[in-house]
Amino acid sequence: KGIDIMRTILSMDMAGEKFDNSIKGNKRWKKLNLPKPSQHDLFQASKNTPSNLYAGTEMLGALEGLEFLLNKKAKDPSREKQSTTVAMVST
Repeated sequence: KGIDIMRTILSMDMAGEKFDNSIKGNKRWKKLNLPKPSQHDLFQASKNTPSNLYAGTEMLGALEGLEFLLNKKAKDPSREKQSTTVAMVST
């Protein structure tokens, strides 16, 4: 089951591939009710490289998913003696 989940995650397009480097006129962005990026939310080394415009919303989604899974795990009586360590590195 975990391998199937990882395949799904790894096969998904990055947000920049779906939305380009702008949210202007983007109905999907609006439908997802994502926050409007500020002027500090965009870095693009060159026009030929992807930007980081959507990195914050991707990180938020990942952390919310992690929170859900950890809460589910914490409520499972068969796992009460287990512990979980989470490490996060950002560049």
